[in-house]
Amino acid sequence: MPQEDFLPRRMKVTIKGLDKFLKRLDELSNLEHLDRDLEVYAEKIRRRARQYSPVRTGRLRESIQVEKLGFMKYAIGSKLYYSIFVEKGHRIVAWGHDTGKFKPGVYFLKRALDDHKRGLIRCIIRDLFMREIARALQGANE
Repeated sequence: MPQEDFLPRRMKVTIKGLDKFLKRLDELSNLEHLDRDLEVYAEKIRRRARQYSPVRTGRLRESIQVEKLGFMKYAIGSKLYYSIFVEKGHRIVAWGHDTGKFKPGVYFLKRALDDHKRGLIRCIIRDLFMREIARALQGANE
């Protein structure tokens, strides 16, 4: 067998309309529908974080809120000073002295986000691509 048969073959693949599709994706400015979906997921994550948070007085659980920081930006958490210690864990100090022990974190926020991460990603992909596919089909019919 000639040696040139084992050389890699070059193949050119052209996807008609791909450059236009990618350009449209970059130009998307009307994403209110996605912002609303993110708000829904932020609320789902808040509810799950409340379920996972430990309850002694209920103050931490009730303090978990969703705050809209801007377009498609949401913060979920608590403004209580000790919430970070419950989430991540902390050293145990007695009468001002470190006992050498550590209280592990509960990770109520992280676990809530992990529970909804896959659905959130699917929602974003679905919204962006289904919207663009609808536009492409509409443009093809014109």
